[in-house]
Amino acid sequence: MNLQHRQFKNQPLFLILFSVFGCDSNFSIANQVSSHQGYQTPSEPVQNLTKQNLTNNIAENIPTPPKKTPNNNKNKTINLRFSLPPKGAPGNRGSAGSRGDICTVNKKPPLTALIPGTNFGQTISERPTFWFYLPYRPNLKTPVNFKLTNTENKVVYQSKFLLTNTPGIVGITLPANAPDIEVNKIYEWNLYFSCNPQNKLDIERVYGAVQRVKLPSTVKEDLEKIKGRERIIFYANQGLWYEMLTELIALRSQNPQDPQLAKDWQELLNQSPEIELDKIINEPVVDCCK
Repeated sequence: MNLQHRQFKNQPLFLILFSVFGCDSNFSIANQVSSHQGYQTPSEPVQNLTKQNLTNNIAENIPTPPKKTPNNNKNKTINLRFSLPPKGAPGNRGSAGSRGDICTVNKKPPLTALIPGTNFGQTISERPTFWFYLPYRPNLKTPVNFKLTNTENKVVYQSKFLLTNTPGIVGITLPANAPDIEVNKIYEWNLYFSCNPQNKLDIERVYGAVQRVKLPSTVKEDLEKIKGRERIIFYANQGLWYEMLTELIALRSQNPQDPQLAKDWQELLNQSPEIELDKIINEPVVDCCK
């Protein structure tokens, strides 16, 4: 029998347990292994173990849980910042300026395409909506022309429409009878208008490019779980210009007094000053055309 066993041989079991565990507040397996050479008699007397003392000791040694602080990130508003795809295309985003002819409303911004400064935008839709600011008076005689062509310069879709509620921002959506734009292919769109059809040089024109992309299945699942402004932020982060713009315009139409959506609209159009989109911030979105 070793030394420690001789020390505890004739002591009651309750006192043995207290002597081993109760006196050393820093008891650990590591300490016991390192001091195994011999048992040291406690320097302080053993306390009277009453039920009340034991309760007090336990209460004093229970650590106070840290106070929970409110998570301010949940209430923090994420700013709308569009992530430009690393591509660009030839294009013309805005005409030189309103000429003050009989077709154009005076002191209005020029014909403008709502696209990024790269003249290029991506979409996940087979029939996206294209957005333009038209400064023209309502006109039931002279149409506006829209044309979509592929990389072989083959016309995929073409239409003409008459102006009814302009000036204002208008959306042109490819109809159901138009061919789907194919994934990963780039198409060029053109919108042009002539106040004097007899003069072929009197044409105002904007043009740019669109590419349809496919979202990974995991990203698509994330999209299906969100709605409202969260979807706008999602589209902006993914670089999906056409979805982001169309969703933002729709939400503003449904919530015209929402200050956050108004701020989103202003910040988005101010992100590309070279397009002069800031000049159409206060222009209305109109239901056009015939």
